[in-house]
Amino acid sequence: MPKQVFAFSEYTYDCDTGTLTRRNRNTRLPEKTARLLELLLERANSLVSREELRQKLWPGEEFLDYDQGINVAVNRLRNVLRESSRNPQFLRTIPKRGYSFCGDVRLLPAEAALRSAGIAPAGRASREAAEALRDVHDAPETSSSGKTVPLPAFARNSAIAPPPEILVPQPDAASSSSGTALPAIAQPSEPAPWAVATAVVPSPQLPVDPPQTRHRRTGWLVAGLLLLLIVAGIAGVLLLRRHPDAAHILRLGIAPLRVEGGADAREAAEDFRLQLSDAVSRLPSVQVPAAGAFSTSNATDIPHISSELHLDDLLLGRLSQQGDQYDLKFELVRATDATHLASFEYSGPRKDLPAISDRLQQDIFHYLQSRAATVQTIKGSTNDPQAYELYLQGVYHMLERDPESLNRSIEEFRQATARDPSFAAAYAGTATAYLKLSAYDTSPRDGLLSKAESFAEKAVKLDPLSAQGHAVLGSTAYKQDRDFKRGEAELRKAIQLDPTQATYRDWLSVLFVEEGRFDEALEQLNQAQTNAPFWPSVYAMEGLVGVYARRDPIALRAARRYVDLLPDLPIAHNTMAWVYFETGHYKEAIDEWHQMALLQNNTERAELETRGMEVFRTGGIRAYAELRLDAIRNQRGVGQVNDFMPAEWYACADKREEALNELDHLAAANDAYMLHAGVDPLYDSFHQDPRFLAILSRAGVTIPPSLRNVNSHLCGN
Repeated sequence: MPKQVFAFSEYTYDCDTGTLTRRNRNTRLPEKTARLLELLLERANSLVSREELRQKLWPGEEFLDYDQGINVAVNRLRNVLRESSRNPQFLRTIPKRGYSFCGDVRLLPAEAALRSAGIAPAGRASREAAEALRDVHDAPETSSSGKTVPLPAFARNSAIAPPPEILVPQPDAASSSSGTALPAIAQPSEPAPWAVATAVVPSPQLPVDPPQTRHRRTGWLVAGLLLLLIVAGIAGVLLLRRHPDAAHILRLGIAPLRVEGGADAREAAEDFRLQLSDAVSRLPSVQVPAAGAFSTSNATDIPHISSELHLDDLLLGRLSQQGDQYDLKFELVRATDATHLASFEYSGPRKDLPAISDRLQQDIFHYLQSRAATVQTIKGSTNDPQAYELYLQGVYHMLERDPESLNRSIEEFRQATARDPSFAAAYAGTATAYLKLSAYDTSPRDGLLSKAESFAEKAVKLDPLSAQGHAVLGSTAYKQDRDFKRGEAELRKAIQLDPTQATYRDWLSVLFVEEGRFDEALEQLNQAQTNAPFWPSVYAMEGLVGVYARRDPIALRAARRYVDLLPDLPIAHNTMAWVYFETGHYKEAIDEWHQMALLQNNTERAELETRGMEVFRTGGIRAYAELRLDAIRNQRGVGQVNDFMPAEWYACADKREEALNELDHLAAANDAYMLHAGVDPLYDSFHQDPRFLAILSRAGVTIPPSLRNVNSHLCGN
């Protein structure tokens, strides 16, 4: 006897096959997920205890950690049902007791259950056919079939916001990434054009004619419709000859994600890919091959994979796990030769992966819209798959945010350009790596900013539309040359070329802060968060901007969000520490620095912060500053060099002359540190000092008018 079939919301679930169906798409659930869902549906809207779940999932089995096993099964079911534990639609947690499946759950009759699987019940086929024929004859005159064709589910979904205006330089009409132009794509919040054309509009009420008159009119109507169809067919053929790609459907492959992490990371990566495949397949004019069609994501195999699966584009991805935190990086490439088209970056805990999948679906949609008129060939990219593989490696290592990884990425970009000297994206990547590396450098004479500028210029020369190249040129313009006007122009051009990259808005916000344009800086960060709500650097930057703007609540909230997103990343705790310190929360700052040292396995720094807490409790913040200065002199525990700038700790220790001497040296060396000296709360007590003002002038910066009379009284000054 077949098992039951349940229906709830937009889903049906067949207990016999373990198949969950949503919008005519079937998902075969893993065994334990299937058992869990079956039990919850059978007991819908009532408590199912954890002990009952244990007996259902592991009948007669010995399992060492039932609680963890139940948690994993429940989380996997939540992912399948596309919901989060914070705001569940179906699966409600009853603390310390169990779970309840909430909602209207219906048991389908046998015939309805068969229809949900696409099988017509025996004995009804001829009757349904007769009814269909009758519908044709009695249909309103607005449709040849008499059937109302529903709009696609995606076109009905108004929850997805329409994409922002995207400014894309119009390429030559002859250029195309796949030899075919992608048709204009309907916005998710509006019906797709082809769906609107097939929707039936109810006819107005008309006087009823006598039967004979109606039959004669019907005959003329049929003849007229046939003539209309012939004319439409001829017109369609002519249009297709003029626009052979008008009906082109983009075939987008989603390759297996490359994984950095253990078994949990591999499981999360595959779950994410399956969910993403389902989400992207709902985009209008896009087809996604089955996830099982792929066995590799190696760039050297891309042409072969594309040929076998007849792909236009391919989405490559990496997932990196640090504790419960996941970093995801995606590259959309042209399938025929692995040419880079777009990139997307996200980060968050595992519970947020379904939301990240939805966000990526929207970002892909927005990108496809931006190139809907014609697909641009990316000038300055590469047709060498091995060079592109090296480029992807370099991009990945830049995500790791430490000097060793940045140097590795520079070497991988170098190897990529050695294979293909015209590979503009790899030069732009090199420029970005040098720019990021300069933040760790205490000697401006090492020329890292100059190297960043040089490689960015090469990238832009090869590809004038390189958003990354223009962004780096904007940053080096003001960091190295103090040319804020040119820097702003280059960064705005980068944002115009690629509005999806939150990093460019980050960099522009820094420029605004150093000019004292705090509202504009925060607005850029607000837009960056809208585009990339799971990208941590946006919140790190907002924390620092909030400090310099003297908007402490904003700074503290953003820095805490950064730590929440990346709880195991040392630099996140370092950012939190500085925000605490510069808002006067000294004890909390020392705690965060100690946590950072533990995560780095830096024993010397951890011991320094332990002593620092003792010194602070007995002697206050100036005594702690003296401890920092002593560490600088002895070079113990000072591996995080930007935490040990002598000028800052002299200022905190109220050693004014020593602080000014250090700042004088930094200004003479054209050190980028001086860019924020005019807005840093540590130097508020120096704002009326003529020598301090002269040093800022030599460094090419000033104190913004809104801060000239502000004193935060940090360190008791």
